[in-house]
Amino acid sequence: CDCDGNILDCNGDCNGNAVEDDCGVCNGDNTSCLGCTDPTACNYDSNALEFLELTNIAPMIISSSASSSATETIFAFDNDFTTYWNAGGGAPQWISFSFETPQTIDAITFWYDQFPAGMTTQEIYTTTDGENWDLYEIFEEYHECTSTQFCTGTGLNYTKNFNPPLDSILGIQILTTASTSWVSWFELEIWGYMNPYCEYILEGECDCDGSILDCNGDCNGNSVEDECG
Repeated sequence: CDCDGNILDCNGDCNGNAVEDDCGVCNGDNTSCLGCTDPTACNYDSNALEFLELTNIAPMIISSSASSSATETIFAFDNDFTTYWNAGGGAPQWISFSFETPQTIDAITFWYDQFPAGMTTQEIYTTTDGENWDLYEIFEEYHECTSTQFCTGTGLNYTKNFNPPLDSILGIQILTTASTSWVSWFELEIWGYMNPYCEYILEGECDCDGSILDCNGDCNGNSVEDECG
C-alpha cells in the first residue's frame, strides 16, 4: 500500500495493526462466534469456537448412608449455606452422587459442618459404569470449624483438585472413615469445565423440542392410556 512495502490491515489502514480474530472479525475479541461444540447437544454448531468455563455441576441422583431427622442428603448440593446434610452419627458415613451422562471432574470443594475442629479422613470412590466402584484416593484434612457461624462466615473449605481430571465419571462416593464429630456437610461443590452455550434434552423429555414419550414409547406420539390403563 506504499513504497515501503507495507500492506493494508483488516480496517483498510496502510501499515495499520488491526487484525482479524478467530471469528474473522476485524479487531474482534473471539466472542462473536462462541457457541456449542458438543455434537450431542441440541444446538451443536460445527462452526462455533469452543469456550469452556469452570462450572459447579449439579448431580442427578443423590444418596447417603443415613440422615438426621432435620436434614436431607440433597441439602449438601442446594447452594444454600443455611441448610446442610448431617448423617446423624459418627464415622464411617458416606454420601454419593451420580450424573445422567459421563462428566469430567476437575475438583470437589468440601464445606465442613463438623465441629469441634479436627482431622478427618476421606475415601473417594468413582464409577464410570454406574455399577463398579473403584477407590481413587484416601486423604486426610484438618478443618478448623468451631461453630456453624465460623465455618460458613469465613468461607472455610477445602478443595480437592484432580490432576489429571477424573474422566468419564458417572458417580462419586465420599466415605468419611474418621472424624471428630458427626459427619456433616454444608455443601459439596463438584467442579468441571463445561460449555455454557450448550443446550441438552431435559430430563423427562425425548427430543430438543420438549416432546415426551406417549404410552407406546413413541416420542411426541398421540397414544394415550384408556381408563383401564
